[in-house]
Amino acid sequence: MRVTGVLNGTEYAIDHDASVDRLAAVEPEPVRDHYVVVRGRRFPPKQALAVLLNIDRADFTTYQARRILHRLGFEVGRRRSSSSEAVPLGVGIAPGVVEVRTVGAARGNAERGVSTLREYVGQWVAVRGDEVLVSGASPQEVIRTLQRRDLTAESLFRVPLDPTRDVLGG
Repeated sequence: MRVTGVLNGTEYAIDHDASVDRLAAVEPEPVRDHYVVVRGRRFPPKQALAVLLNIDRADFTTYQARRILHRLGFEVGRRRSSSSEAVPLGVGIAPGVVEVRTVGAARGNAERGVSTLREYVGQWVAVRGDEVLVSGASPQEVIRTLQRRDLTAESLFRVPLDPTRDVLGG
């Protein structure tokens, strides 16, 4: 899919597949409010569009970025406010301990919280609120990435391949 348009008087043309490839090489910055999902990673829309168009972020608004990225076929969204409700989503492992970890579910929308992690099945993830900060093949890899990016997670766990077997340790 290819999208063309004019942004602040400058014409642009962006290809979906090329966008995915280009953003795959970029570390997403922390999401504040709005986000765009590219290969399971959440980017601030302005960061993603600035990378794709090679322009300064001050030259466009978040709304413009969201609209263009949505037209390209990417999922765009807005972080939900925190909630006291929680959804069991994975297994946290400490020395000799297996426990079910939870991630906050906003407004009781548990299914959306679970669907957020579907693409991370079998991987280790670091989570803060309802946002996956980092994913990787091992907890050590995730911790190194968190440290390198100076991020703090609320929870670190492996998203189970089979929640029934993984939770029970089978």
